Amino acid sequence: MRCPFCGFPESKVTDSRDNRETNIIRRRRECLAENCGKRFTTYERVEQQNLMVIKKDDTRQPFSNDKLLSGMLRACANLPIPVKKLEEAANDIEQELYAGGYGEVRSEEIGKMVLSHLKGLDDVAYVRFVSVYRNFTNVSEFYAELRGLMQEKPAVSAPAAADDGAEAESEPEGAAAAAPEPAPAPRRQSRQRRDFEKPPLDVVGG
Repeated sequence: MRCPFCGFPESKVTDSRDNRETNIIRRRRECLAENCGKRFTTYERVEQQNLMVIKKDDTRQPFSNDKLLSGMLRACANLPIPVKKLEEAANDIEQELYAGGYGEVRSEEIGKMVLSHLKGLDDVAYVRFVSVYRNFTNVSEFYAELRGLMQEKPAVSAPAAADDGAEAESEPEGAAAAAPEPAPAPRRQSRQRRDFEKPPLDVVGG
């Protein structure tokens, strides 16, 4: 395996992980060149039978995981979606196609599978992809799809603060006037009375 940085033909594997669900082996490698030593990642995929994709014009092309991922990346451009999530979705779709034993599959069927994954990741990415997949020709079609998506979302309940405000408004207008009045300040005692009530010196330790 040649190093993608310096082209040196020898490297060593520092980590290897096998994904049994997708039949993909992820290997972390380190370049053995003295002046390089950089690390890079490679993926080993089990070779499957040829799968042909039937396009809309009935032409046929070999299935490509890279093209599938590229289309999903364009739909998710400038959105906070990790690339790893899209790679996993593309691998899941590919695995499902091969597991189904398809020799040929129409591009429309692959599009439906992509939409199913994007719908669970991000609504904006879903709308972007569906507008291309269904080839919308006017705003009405776009709005109908968007309205259907919004209707599938659960209704948002009103915040609790609104209930508190309603209760506050239902209080009688004279509620503020019913507040208790402050107690009057104690009157100052005369000096003669204070002296009379003063305890003996031996009690206070004097």
